[in-house]
Amino acid sequence: MKKILLVRHGVAEPKNKQKKDINRSLTFEGKIYIGKIASLLIDKSLRPALILTSPALRCKETTEILCKVFGPETGIQEHRQIYDGKEKELLAILRELPESADCVMMVGHNPALSELAMSLDIKVKKTMPKGSVLFFDIDIEKWENIKEKNASLKYYVYPARKKSQKYEKLLKSVEGVLFEHLSGNLDIKDEKEIKALKKPIKKYSRKLLQNLTKYLQVLFFLID
Repeated sequence: MKKILLVRHGVAEPKNKQKKDINRSLTFEGKIYIGKIASLLIDKSLRPALILTSPALRCKETTEILCKVFGPETGIQEHRQIYDGKEKELLAILRELPESADCVMMVGHNPALSELAMSLDIKVKKTMPKGSVLFFDIDIEKWENIKEKNASLKYYVYPARKKSQKYEKLLKSVEGVLFEHLSGNLDIKDEKEIKALKKPIKKYSRKLLQNLTKYLQVLFFLID
């Protein structure tokens, strides 16, 4: 039995004409999220013997963060095909793997990575968002025998797309406190002025809470 973890790189910098795509780095939040994902995989006893990565900076940074958690015994191979190849080329890389590596991880990009996932198990129906992980069992003894539809999806991690109700409730509380404080200090009574004040307070509250969440994530990651 072989095992494979497919990982799409974390959230990266937006595309920029001044910077080549291959040189785009992970954002601060992207790095923190990948660190938490690595800890989660360790908790699930999912530690690959080998990581196959794209040469793109965002994938190499993702791999570096993962390896810090997995430990120095995890090997790394860089493959250009993971950056610009198609699903069949990724499958060809897997067929060349050493038999000593029973569990491997591939860190790559869409669309090829998602297409590979869909080809391995028909239960995979949607593309992989950034920072997602899919874990498969493959009923083979040798990597050369891997083929389409002979894997079984056992575990997956998808990043949350929407803020929780608790988050939105907390945001409303922050808005209320800021509005009460500012309107009281400024002695605002006019309804038009009150309405005009609410919009920037709402924007500032969201930014304040985002920054607070970011720094709490850093703190908890360092504690872990």
